[in-house]
Amino acid sequence: MKLLYVITGLHRGGAEGQLLEVVTRMQRRGHQVEVVSALPASGYAEDIRALGIPVHSLEIPLGRLSPRALPRLARLIWRMRPDVVHSFMVHSNLLTRVVRLAAPRHALVNTALGISESRTPDDSSRPRELAYTATDWLSDATTQVSRNCADHYVRLRAVPQRKMKVIPVGVDASRFVRFSDDERRACRKAFSVPDDGFNWVSVARFTPDKDHKSLIEAFAIVHRQTPHARLFLKGLGALETDLRQQAQAAGLGEAVRFVTERVQMERFLNAFDSSVLSSVREGMPTVLLEAAACELPMVATDVGGNAEVTLDGENGFVVPASKPERLAEAMLKVMALTPDQRTAMGRAGRRHIVAGYDLEHITSEYEALYGELLEKKRHAA
Repeated sequence: MKLLYVITGLHRGGAEGQLLEVVTRMQRRGHQVEVVSALPASGYAEDIRALGIPVHSLEIPLGRLSPRALPRLARLIWRMRPDVVHSFMVHSNLLTRVVRLAAPRHALVNTALGISESRTPDDSSRPRELAYTATDWLSDATTQVSRNCADHYVRLRAVPQRKMKVIPVGVDASRFVRFSDDERRACRKAFSVPDDGFNWVSVARFTPDKDHKSLIEAFAIVHRQTPHARLFLKGLGALETDLRQQAQAAGLGEAVRFVTERVQMERFLNAFDSSVLSSVREGMPTVLLEAAACELPMVATDVGGNAEVTLDGENGFVVPASKPERLAEAMLKVMALTPDQRTAMGRAGRRHIVAGYDLEHITSEYEALYGELLEKKRHAA
């Protein structure tokens, strides 16, 4: 098949990394693949080009509308004549729908990545939902990354049930594994993670929707009861300075450590004892899949697809969002488990990931969807 992928941007993030993984596997399976970034191409663009996959940019300035984007994308579609156009993220989803009026021959798949797809928790999602409803007739199928998010869109009539399909984010389960004890000690040394005590890790951007403020409040409760515990915060973002100040004001000192440099994530995760995510809004966070694949017990808030990955009582614990006391309680519960109980919990997490979230499986689901849509088009012709 000829496959054209369209995404809002290619900076290094979860959705963009997922696109890289999918196009890599589609190319390996013999499909002709090209990629379009609405924003100026950066970040993963070079990784994709290194695979021999063409990357185009519509050169839309960040935060601005560009009337030139529509004809540029239409020309790319007419030149390539793809069998399937597959877009990721709300702006690209709406863009590919409108462009289809001028280039209607392909099958169109849109992927939404969460309940609101907005940049901040305060943004209203209603305009996006109304735009999806108004333009749904231009799309052949919409996929969502979690059942919770898909049900939300169907309930609001943004997408009809018959055109909604859940295809979650995937992870390379052959790459994210639990290392041997010797390798884990080497990882701890590489990232300056002490061998003693209990080491928590949270991987998330320092933005309001990740709610690190509640996490630090929760960890302050944990630290008062278990002074040997540490919390490593891996990420970047505008709130870093505020969070550092909060941790210092709480008297946590070296117990909370910030990791802002790029790391090899599978080695980084293997340096820790457990993972925690305090978000107030999510789609399907890749870090939960990666942590589970590395057999880390997890604590996560009950938002987006978190509870579909973190099975409460099986491979971790799920708590309400913005409730530091409940978050601390779950963290303490993990720390109170015996080593054998934590090992069993971690292994249950990996089994769950291998069964439903491995990238080869996810790629096959997309491939099957494309084939189904093209078959429908052939019958309709």
